[in-house]
Amino acid sequence: FSPISLPAYLQMLEQLQVPADYIWLIGYLFKEVLAAEGNHLVTHDIEKVLGRKAKDFSEYVRDTAATGVWTPRVAETT
Repeated sequence: FSPISLPAYLQMLEQLQVPADYIWLIGYLFKEVLAAEGNHLVTHDIEKVLGRKAKDFSEYVRDTAATGVWTPRVAETT
């Protein structure tokens, strides 16, 4: 791991010819969203929104896999 500043990272993306709107979005996310004060705090907002406790990710995977949504059927041709 080598730390890199956000300006240096954005400049590298420009040199790699990443589209300007992607570079802007990455810069925005790192400056305004990820670095926002209070983002490190754990909240119970998901419980307020859902009206129930959040599921553990492994529970979500188990329940969703059981529905078959991740194993779509392929139509047979005859």
